[in-house]
Amino acid sequence: MKSHILWMVGATILGLVILVGFLRFNFIAALPVAISLACPLGMLGMMFAMGKSMNHSNKKEEDGDNSHELHAPMSIDDAQHSHMHH
Repeated sequence: MKSHILWMVGATILGLVILVGFLRFNFIAALPVAISLACPLGMLGMMFAMGKSMNHSNKKEEDGDNSHELHAPMSIDDAQHSHMHH
């Protein structure tokens, strides 16, 4: 819960910086817009951070033994291509 609140606060601040600093909105007008955008921006930030951490953990697994993992079946095109080269 604490990390969710931190993402929301960070997204609100980022929204304010963009609206006031770059788009020259009035702070009072920008505040409700930034608060409204905090949830979607925070969710995008969390998904981005989780995606990076999952990619990082997948790379660690690739360095080790993956013989226990299940793999997706080959498509028909892949099977035909593989069969032609053997």
